[in-house]
Amino acid sequence: MGDSVRCKKVVLFADLRGFTNLSESIHIEALFSFLNQYLTLMEPIIQSRKGFIDKFIGDAIMAIFDDELNACEACLEMISVSKTLVLPNGNPLLMGIGLHSGDLILGTVGSPSRLDTTVIGDTVNLASRIENANKTYGTKILLSESVLNNLPSNQFVIREIDKVKVKGKEIAIGVFELLGQNNK
Repeated sequence: MGDSVRCKKVVLFADLRGFTNLSESIHIEALFSFLNQYLTLMEPIIQSRKGFIDKFIGDAIMAIFDDELNACEACLEMISVSKTLVLPNGNPLLMGIGLHSGDLILGTVGSPSRLDTTVIGDTVNLASRIENANKTYGTKILLSESVLNNLPSNQFVIREIDKVKVKGKEIAIGVFELLGQNNK
């Protein structure tokens, strides 16, 4: 259908916690307004770190970065800014972010009457699964071992979490929590 290119990128998945329950308990107009406010705050953070948003998936964000350093800095800023938001029901906003880097296909998919540019591949799927693991570990930002291995040493405060076998994978991967920047 369209052009594509194989490349190495960092994929970020961010997801709001409790959004489904929230959508069942407040007026849809308030939910819609809040979601637009949230996404309006997140987009410039991603762009300022040389990332681009591939898509919004309801309350989730899928973004792509060329390098791990910018992706991690964006994650930390997104979490910081999210702490300033309050959900329409008065509860604090909670979110989880997952990062994974590797090969993927960037291109155009679809049909003759509707095309969309996106990224596909195992790297994308694994980033989504890593984001979801935040729920299990009570963390906010989880990185894969491939992201960790491409970061400058001592740039960030990182805690090893576990080796996890995510859905659809036979081999466990190391996941690490990104806690902040290292103040040398």
